[in-house]
Amino acid sequence: YVTNVVKRRPLNNRDPTAREIEWYRGYLREEIRLLDPAIIVCTGRHSMRTLLGKDCEGITKIRGRWFDVDGRAVMPMFHPSYL
Repeated sequence: YVTNVVKRRPLNNRDPTAREIEWYRGYLREEIRLLDPAIIVCTGRHSMRTLLGKDCEGITKIRGRWFDVDGRAVMPMFHPSYL
């Protein structure tokens, strides 16, 4: 199952704002609750910061490491479009 932090891509393919991410946060939480995944892979910095917190280190430093978030294994990695 693949989902996005922001359900509609911002105009001109820009990064989503904090307000846009916050607007969709409830949808993401509900998706996670309904699907109940044991593992979540965050692809890119926006999903990483949404799930791990805004104050976490940059994705380059923490990609490939496992984190516990509400009893779920979460691993950030680079977004495929970056690679």
